[in-house]
Amino acid sequence: MIKPFILFLFICVPSYLFAQKNFLPGYYISSTGDSITCKIDFKDWDKNPESIEVELNSEKRKLTLDDINGFGIKGYSYYTKAKINYHINLISGNNLPEEFSDVTENRTVFFKILSKGTYLLYEWESKSRVYYYIQETGGELVELVYRVRQKNDEIFNDDRYKEYLRYLLEKDSLLDKNIKKLELTFYSGESIGKLVNILNNTNEKTTMTGLVRKPVELEIFSGAGLNYTPSEFDGYYAKNQKFDNSVSPNVGLRLLYFIPGRYSRLGLGISFGYSPYKTDRTVNDSFTVTTSPNFYYTTRYTEKFKLDISSIRSSLSVLYILNPLSMSKLYVKAGLLIMIPISSSRSVMDEYAGNTNGIRNGNIPFSYTSEGKTELFSVSNSWASINGGVGVVIKQFKFEFDYFTPTDIYQRSSSTSGEFKAGVIGFNIYYNLLKK
Repeated sequence: MIKPFILFLFICVPSYLFAQKNFLPGYYISSTGDSITCKIDFKDWDKNPESIEVELNSEKRKLTLDDINGFGIKGYSYYTKAKINYHINLISGNNLPEEFSDVTENRTVFFKILSKGTYLLYEWESKSRVYYYIQETGGELVELVYRVRQKNDEIFNDDRYKEYLRYLLEKDSLLDKNIKKLELTFYSGESIGKLVNILNNTNEKTTMTGLVRKPVELEIFSGAGLNYTPSEFDGYYAKNQKFDNSVSPNVGLRLLYFIPGRYSRLGLGISFGYSPYKTDRTVNDSFTVTTSPNFYYTTRYTEKFKLDISSIRSSLSVLYILNPLSMSKLYVKAGLLIMIPISSSRSVMDEYAGNTNGIRNGNIPFSYTSEGKTELFSVSNSWASINGGVGVVIKQFKFEFDYFTPTDIYQRSSSTSGEFKAGVIGFNIYYNLLKK
């Protein structure tokens, strides 16, 4: 039952969530210049889209470059239609030209707006490279030209875009204070955007896209784990026994750090918590031993096996958000869990009671009782297990399923040896204490 459940979590749940549409509040500009409020299916566009799907008055339809002049998803990103002339010269890869190419082509595109003000900064990413354009309010659209060539394994850059940025800074009497920043500028939206913000006299963030995720999250969590032990063991009477599955609570704190990048998808986590591990098994059975027609006996017994330990749990994990632009975000995680028992007893205990009745020497009855409590074996001072999981982020909450691989926790010594594996399937609810 456990393996099919894990397969369901890792296959069916992601498939279901990816099938969902991400219709977010936005607008589009009609061909006549009217702004129409609607909902837009916002995708994680690596390349500038050529069409969008909108929902208006409960009806969905596709809009292309021929239908609208622009669109925006409130709080995410904004696009405007433009007719452009661009250099086809590549800037990366194995097919760089030996000489700078002056060949240009014309195209109509949806520009992504990176910065607004006196100067507008745009980005267009084609299948082969990225382009940046700048436009002064009421002025012409200018390509910030950047080209690369390669000859005899030597790379040459045409940084003509810096010349135009230098011209704009000098025109606005801003060059002297920012000459060093200009020299350190490279061909990216964030780097160029810093100079455009200086031209616009603003400190606003350049790239107007994606959710602004705080890099640090501090979460409290609580939940429960389904404990299962696939290993068999022998008791005083009963043989080849397994513990029944049991459920134990757990609580703790987790610190997450999201690495800055595209939508801050990747997070590193460390957590500390408390988790008791309780499981038991009771056996009521009997057995008969016959050594000869004159000597035989039957034993009826009750035997209770018990494992009850409390542990501090510490984990290191990597978390990756699969759909960062959705209202409900799916993520996967992997990591390492370290368990350190803190209870005074770390033993698997066997409490037994038996009553034996039999015949010896052909006709002499006998009977006796046996009872006691013994330690079968101890668990390790600490152990580690590999962890994988899936979860969903909804506002300040995370709902997370975890699977911890069965790990051998048998405490070996010079006089004892064996194997006893324990694993956990867990569900936890996390709450972010730091407001987004």
